[in-house]
Amino acid sequence: MADSIDLYFISDPGHFDGFLSSTSLFHPTASRMKTVSDMIDQIVPACKTAKLGELTVVGHGNPFGQYVGTDWLDKDTLESFRSSLKRLVPLWGSDSLLTMGGCEQGQNGSFLLALSDIVDVPVRGFTALQRSFVPGNQGGETKCYLTCARSERTFWDKYIDPINHWMSR
Repeated sequence: MADSIDLYFISDPGHFDGFLSSTSLFHPTASRMKTVSDMIDQIVPACKTAKLGELTVVGHGNPFGQYVGTDWLDKDTLESFRSSLKRLVPLWGSDSLLTMGGCEQGQNGSFLLALSDIVDVPVRGFTALQRSFVPGNQGGETKCYLTCARSERTFWDKYIDPINHWMSR
């Protein structure tokens, strides 16, 4: 079994979207997803030979949450996606990370923390408008939260802002 694989998913809103279409041009190996469940259904077979390293999910977002395909995820809707998202838990590797690549949703620490608690890995979001078609430039500072279920520190823990982490709980 290979160590880990990184997967990149781009939302498919079901209609033409210039931003998401241009993002696809710059990430030709990215997969498209229509819903949260559709994304998970694509991830499970991809992880038959390797653990999941970083999962990047690109979709439109705002300070409240982010689209994953046509599904809107925010702190209030996360519970309805819990069973689908929990399917990711056994697929993660030892230093895994979920990156939510939508605009501004990193401003919502309680959303990132709630998502981290469900998927059981650190979740990274960005506070500014995103330019996901420019590799390496996410257009804003990073916030990352770890789940309290993990007892050991990992590589990604260096991104945690401990003051905001505990204030958002």
